[in-house]
Amino acid sequence: MRGENLRSFHSAIILLFLLQSLADVARQEAQRRKQLQEQGVEGKVITGNIIDTASKGSLTTFEPHASIKSDSQSAPELERDHQAGRKFAAQLQKLAGEIREAEEKLNNLRQRAMQQRWAVLGSRKVSGNTDVVTRLEAEISELEKKLKKLRQQRLKVYEAGRKSGYLPGELEGKGIVP
Repeated sequence: MRGENLRSFHSAIILLFLLQSLADVARQEAQRRKQLQEQGVEGKVITGNIIDTASKGSLTTFEPHASIKSDSQSAPELERDHQAGRKFAAQLQKLAGEIREAEEKLNNLRQRAMQQRWAVLGSRKVSGNTDVVTRLEAEISELEKKLKKLRQQRLKVYEAGRKSGYLPGELEGKGIVP
């Protein structure tokens, strides 16, 4: 018997806290509405028979912001948008090709430098081969710098395209832009 009384007591305490928190939420909402009314912001009120409206489909109160472009965008504007997307994609493809070429050239130079180093170790003629190795190492470092700049440039073009509203697939030539 004592356990039941304890449980009902705990239930009453929990119910009291829930009602108190519900009252707090209602008070905060009333304050928020009062502040909005003082600022001159008009609240949305759903009028009409909600049951009839909801039974025929989903009920929404969304109104697009004035800055959002409408579907009635003119054809020349759309064409310009597609052309800009194609320009971004073309720049990215060009930079990707240059990066591939630079990477291939860098790999070839590294292989040649490695072969020259081994040739220096195997031959007695040291002075001529070391000049070739130092020249190749200088070319390698220059090409690495160029490759780094190309990658940074590609990233900038990609980010500019994303900021302009193009999706990754559109920028890579795989996507939505016709």
